[in-house]
This record gives sequence, C-alpha cells and structure tokens, in this order.
Amino acid sequence: MYDAATVLLREFWQATGWQEQMSYLHLMTASDVLLDFAVPHGVLLSSASVSTPSLLACARAHTAPLSGSLGYAHVSSPTPVKLACVHDPLKRMTRAGTFLEPEAPLAAPTASARGHRDELLYGNIHAPSGCMEGLWVTRLSPHWQLMATALSRAPRYPLEPLGRWLGLRPPRSASLPDSDHAMGPPGTTHLLLTLQRQCATRMSEYSYSLDDALWGARFLQHVRQLRDGSVVRAGAEAFFSIAEKSAGVSVGLRCAMPHGAASTLGWAASACPAVASVTLNPMMGYLRAAYAARIDDDLLLCTRYDFNVYSYQSDWAVGIEYKLRRIGDDEDVPSVAMRERLGVWASPQGNAAVSLREAPLPLEAGPASTPADSTTAAATEVQPFRVADKKHSPTSVDILPSLSSRTPRRVRDGTEEPGSLGSARMGALKARLSASGLFSLLWEGYWRRCLVSVGLRSQLPTPASSVLGVEIMYLART
Repeated sequence: MYDAATVLLREFWQATGWQEQMSYLHLMTASDVLLDFAVPHGVLLSSASVSTPSLLACARAHTAPLSGSLGYAHVSSPTPVKLACVHDPLKRMTRAGTFLEPEAPLAAPTASARGHRDELLYGNIHAPSGCMEGLWVTRLSPHWQLMATALSRAPRYPLEPLGRWLGLRPPRSASLPDSDHAMGPPGTTHLLLTLQRQCATRMSEYSYSLDDALWGARFLQHVRQLRDGSVVRAGAEAFFSIAEKSAGVSVGLRCAMPHGAASTLGWAASACPAVASVTLNPMMGYLRAAYAARIDDDLLLCTRYDFNVYSYQSDWAVGIEYKLRRIGDDEDVPSVAMRERLGVWASPQGNAAVSLREAPLPLEAGPASTPADSTTAAATEVQPFRVADKKHSPTSVDILPSLSSRTPRRVRDGTEEPGSLGSARMGALKARLSASGLFSLLWEGYWRRCLVSVGLRSQLPTPASSVLGVEIMYLART
C-alpha cells in the first residue's frame, strides 16, 4: 500500500491541475504497479490523523527489527486540498486501474490568489536510525513547478547505539554491511532538486543531485492522436555526473489505447483500455517492453519483457490484479458494459438458494398461485438478460432487481469506501510470476476501519528464501 507522502503528493497534483502521467518518469507506471508491487516484511502498523484542514500527522511502526517513524505534512494552497485522502482506502491501495484510464485534457491554468502560492511540506523522522526525509513542492507559476526531496542522517549522537544498548536492534556484524549505512555515514545528506515545466503537449524536467553532482534532463512529448482516441507520446532522458564522470541516456514511447489494442489495429473496438510502452537504454543495451490492459471490470493483466542486446540476457514477467467484491451486496453484479458484452444469468433476490435442477418457488406467495403461474415465473427468472432482450422488452430491467435498487455504481475506480453501503469492493488480489522463478502474491483488503495487506515473495527454485509480511493500517474516521 502507498505511504502518506505518495498519497498526499498525488492529491496535491490533482487539486492544483498537475498531471503526473505527462512526466517521463511515469512512462511505465501501469506495468510497474502491476508487476513491481512491494511486499511487506514482518509486521507493520501505521496510522494517520488530520488535526486541522492543513496539517497532517502520521506514524508507522515495524516489528522486525523494531523501528518506527513519525511524520507531519502541511499544505498551503488557495485550491482546497483534501488531507483526508490518507484515510481513503482506495487511494492507499496499489491499484493500477487509474493508470489505464484515458488521460484527461489539461485544464486551463488559473492564477493563484495574490500573495499565495501552492505549497506542500512533508517531513518524516525514523527511529532509532535517526534518518530524516523531507519533501517540498511549490508552484512557481501556472506552468512551472519546483520540487525538492532530501534524505539526511543524524550528524552526531545517532539513536542507533541506544537501540543496540537497549537490545532493540541486533548487534552489527563485521561480515555483513549494515543496511542503514547504505545511505552513507552519519551526517550525509542527499538533496535532489527538480524543476518541471508543463504545457498542453509537453512536459520538461531538469534535475540536480547534490551528493554526486548529477545533472539530468528529460521530456515527454505528445506525438499524435489516432482516430480511435489513442494517444502516442515519446520522450527521452539524459544525465551526467561530474563527480563520477559518467553519463547515460534513454528513450521511450507510450501508446495509451482507451478502446484496447484491437481498436488501434483497426479491429473491433472494446471498452477495455490498454497501455503499451517501450524504453531503450542505448549505452547499456537494455530494452524493456510492457503491455497492460483491463480484461474486464474486475481483472487487469500485464506482461513485460526485458532484454539486453549485449549479454543476450532476458526475462519475462506476467502479473494480474483481481478486484474482490463483497458477496451479497447489491452492486455485486457486472457493470452495464460487461452485461452488454457477456450477458448475465439473473436469479430471484428472495430465492437465491434454489438450484436450476429444482422447481423454483414463485417470487411472492399468494392465494391465487398455481403451477402454471410458477412455470411462467420460472421461465422469467432463468432467462438470460442481454441487450437484444432489453430493446424488445420494456420490462426486462425487472429481471435484475438489484440494478434498480439503491444508488447506481459510481465511476470506475472511484473513491467510495469499500464495504460501505454504496460500494461492494472488498479488496484486491495481485500476483506476479517471472521466467527467472520470482513469484509474488499480495492481498489488500478493508476490514473494520483497517486496511490489511498480506504479501508473499518467493524464489521458486529456492523456496527457503521466501518472505512473508503483514501490514495493518488504521484509517481514522473523518
């Protein structure tokens, strides 16, 4: 599941009219979410609280080894930014459906109120390592944005020796490097500055990393829009490090198909969106191609192929995401688009346990009920509902009583609360398998104001190196 910083940043961008999908960094986000999802390690507990409309506090604890973090966030913007988004389980889940939907047109930039500027501040401190991370995002103008990210360790008297003295952390081994020192010795600060410019058809980004003097530039350009509504974008990235005297370059292409690949190729159109993307690193000879699509309203499929033209090493991975729905809810029926494509078998709402091999009872018992009436009712109940029947029979909607009761289904991948009266979502199940034998399984579900995530990662040739973890996030009421 996403942390508070990721959810807040996306909510801030959405409120201020900034489209993250126009960035070259998010060229393959759809496939990355489906295949590279994180699996929790050990047991994690987290929670967040919104004290004021512009201030947020969040906490997280990890049991193996024992560690924790405490963070705060502040938003200053004339445009309302909902900090309560951290309590939305659908925004916390690692869902890929939102990255497959057609891109919304860029809204006309609006000038902020005089003397006010859109800003987002986020800080988080970890114990006992003493590591501190920060995020600052500000809109310089309607088309320019500045983002700064920092990661720093305590320069003096870190809390790590205290944790080892109390027995909360294991003693450091001389043969194994400490993971905390992967960021550098105490006092090291990693600072990354990114200047972004967004217009209707192009986004340019310029970055500078302070610790290794790394300069970078990337862009993503709108190439053309096909007749079926598919959007083709192309971009490139180049960077150079003065300290290490190294450089790199990569190019990429993405085609967003709102009606699927069949419609783009001139075949029959469908209501299943898909995204195809390709990236190439000429200097390293690294090629990656991915394709992600929505098979139906509850199932997403993704495949990715990696190949190195120099070493001829390759890897192929496939992943799925299946939405689990609560059994017995009124919205547990397929959507209109799925009923039009496949048709649905309708069962009586008050007699759901009756088998097709048995003689079904009438919907309402009355004194004038006869075997002939029961036969007529049974024929009406078992008939499949299709679009052709709907056109010729004005009362065919009554076959599915759940469609006319309560509120209709909201927009796909909306922000309604799972398990509530207006939603039937119960969770999501994700699985990933690669040709190298790496298998990952993740379940995320909503239960009693808690978002629970259970994951497993295993290398099939050596199952002894499997990792199993559970993460529980408490979502306070707002």
